[in-house]
Amino acid sequence: MKSLRWKTFLSYVALVGIYVLVVGLFINTPLREVLGPGLSFTLGSLLATAIALPVGWFISRRLLKPLKEITHASEGFSRGDFSGRIKVYSQDELGQLSLGLNQMAQGMEQTTAATTKDKNQLEALLSSMTEGVVAVDGQERIFKINDAAVQMLRLPREKALNRYLWEVLRNPRLISLIREVLKEGRRGGMELTDFLPGSTTALSLQVSPIREPGQTLGPLQTDTAQVSGAAIVLHDITDLKKLEKMRVEFVANVSHELKTPLASIKGFVETLKDGALEETDNARRFLGIIEKHANRLDNLINDLLNLSKIESRETPLELKKIELMPLMKKITANLEDRIREKNHLLDLRVEPEGLELVADEPLLDQAVTNLLDNAIKYTPAGGKLSISAREGNGRIELAVTDTGIGIPEYDLPRIFERFYRVDKARSREMGGTGLGLAIVKHIMLVHGGEARVESRAGFGSTFTLSFPSREVSR
Repeated sequence: MKSLRWKTFLSYVALVGIYVLVVGLFINTPLREVLGPGLSFTLGSLLATAIALPVGWFISRRLLKPLKEITHASEGFSRGDFSGRIKVYSQDELGQLSLGLNQMAQGMEQTTAATTKDKNQLEALLSSMTEGVVAVDGQERIFKINDAAVQMLRLPREKALNRYLWEVLRNPRLISLIREVLKEGRRGGMELTDFLPGSTTALSLQVSPIREPGQTLGPLQTDTAQVSGAAIVLHDITDLKKLEKMRVEFVANVSHELKTPLASIKGFVETLKDGALEETDNARRFLGIIEKHANRLDNLINDLLNLSKIESRETPLELKKIELMPLMKKITANLEDRIREKNHLLDLRVEPEGLELVADEPLLDQAVTNLLDNAIKYTPAGGKLSISAREGNGRIELAVTDTGIGIPEYDLPRIFERFYRVDKARSREMGGTGLGLAIVKHIMLVHGGEARVESRAGFGSTFTLSFPSREVSR
């Protein structure tokens, strides 16, 4: 292998040799006697120079061409473009340098591709997470935030990135926790329920320190010098909080609903034991009250069991085609005495005639019966009731309408909740358990439908059961 130094030396020798040879040949020609020694030497020198210049240019070009390619490729590498390659012309130092740069570029290209792939995978992972992720550096500046966090915190991504956390989230408790994690290097957590004015969103936060690579610490060890930032993972626990609140309210309501009739039963039993049993008229009246409250307890327990059974879906739906007009006539026949007692006018309508619905018949019967029962209860004597069914837009809707006392607008969003009553005293007086509409709602949920209500206080109500149109699966 010829070295670059050796090639350069030989090039200089060749140029000097050409120059000496041409000058010597020119001096020793017959022209020397005509021109004289001085002029012959001058002309020979000019001719030698004229020949040596193109030869020198050719040689220098051959030597400098690899350097130019190396320089051009190096400029591309400095810009992050590692796709270019240097042509290897020889095995000398320049050839070895070109080969080394090519290998380095290949390695960097592979490393960059792997890094880009990892980055894209990380971005895809963060974007697909339901948990929010926010990463801050040691100066509390946000350098990473995913889509879930943007939605939870209602922060435009472009306004959050590269800004201090305390600039975009003005919550002293959170900022204090972040600073503690950055300082102590220990994980921390908290719940946020008041981070946005007027927001009901509740978040659970877990904050973990970000450490420099190469530090493996035990669960109880800390190394504050290596903490370079903090990662905040956010979980939306709004629904969980609502469920917890509903559970607490449910237990409290059940306890209250059970306690009231039990207290009455216990009180009248003690009265009978204290001597009222000998008073025939009072005894019969007290026993009637005891029976009324016992029936109320029985109805409440049955409704609780029905609601639990529907919610748990322990019994699979028995879907079949049900012709709606015969079903509506059967339900009104079961309540005919009460309708006649209050002198209500009843209207049944089905469009088109012979309309059928795919549903579980006992559950559908229960849902419509509950709605009609409520309509009868809360409609004054001489009022109008109607049950209608129609098909359209791929759905079948049953509506129970009355001209009763109606529901205030404030109560409409909660009317399908367990034990929610607009007028608690009046509902209990009429024998309601407060679970009828909750049962209707869950019957619709297991059918893939929905229950809606439209009402105005003093102008009656319309409860609509909306089912998807479908065929019975075979």
